[in-house]
Amino acid sequence: MLVSHDGRHVYVASYASDTVTLLQRNAFSGQLTFLKIYEDGVNGFDGLNYPGGMALSPDGQYLYVPSYLDNVLNIYLRSPGTGLLYPTQIIAQPELDGAFGVAIGPDGRTAYVAPFNTSNVVVLQPSNPLPIIETLLPASAVGGSNNFP
Repeated sequence: MLVSHDGRHVYVASYASDTVTLLQRNAFSGQLTFLKIYEDGVNGFDGLNYPGGMALSPDGQYLYVPSYLDNVLNIYLRSPGTGLLYPTQIIAQPELDGAFGVAIGPDGRTAYVAPFNTSNVVVLQPSNPLPIIETLLPASAVGGSNNFP
């Protein structure tokens, strides 16, 4: 189980049903309200076969979910406002045999995965799944002008 950094959402991984459930948390009462369930093999959510301990990126933009039976690390883009998840990247490597737990480094660039079937810690640096475009045009060019390369 994992609570978002702002306390608004709770994610629950279920080994028995191969799911991650999204709940909304009332900040005053702590009451939980069901929002959505993400199931292995449904609507693009693959790699959730026996999901393990989850982690959020420091900025709260990504949820990391290891899968024990799929031997993968799932990375989901997370909407901070709604808590909804969007499949972004699945990392599959032989070293992730029985991936069970994950921690994210303080800079958000490194994932540490604990495979159940080995005594190793696998260090991953996932690629940036969504590139960030800071500017579309060179500072001196105007879109549609002759100066645009």
